[in-house]
Amino acid sequence: CKILLQNIDRLPGDSQTRIGFITFSSTVNVFQLHNSLFRPRMMVMADTDDIFVPNENEMLVNLQQSRQLIISLLEELPGMFRDTQKKACAFGPALQLAQKVLTCCGGRVSAFLTQ
Repeated sequence: CKILLQNIDRLPGDSQTRIGFITFSSTVNVFQLHNSLFRPRMMVMADTDDIFVPNENEMLVNLQQSRQLIISLLEELPGMFRDTQKKACAFGPALQLAQKVLTCCGGRVSAFLTQ
């Protein structure tokens, strides 16, 4: 998160660049970052066997328009799951969700894993 924060203005693309965030442990978590919100919202998908695409307009947001919410999320994210003790890993379902979201508009997935 620290590296993304330091380089947020260097991300490739133009004024139409859209970005979204998915995290996972034993569940898949999707963050709503629409610029009409006051703070990022997390939606938890506990059923990783039946991953569905929530409203992609709330998942993928314009980087420039939602910049402050993205910065807030990147600042909060390291502490959000710090005390998680679960050993299960829903990386596969998280990638499935990312693939489904990008089916409509194209794009790329950058995956970062930590222990």
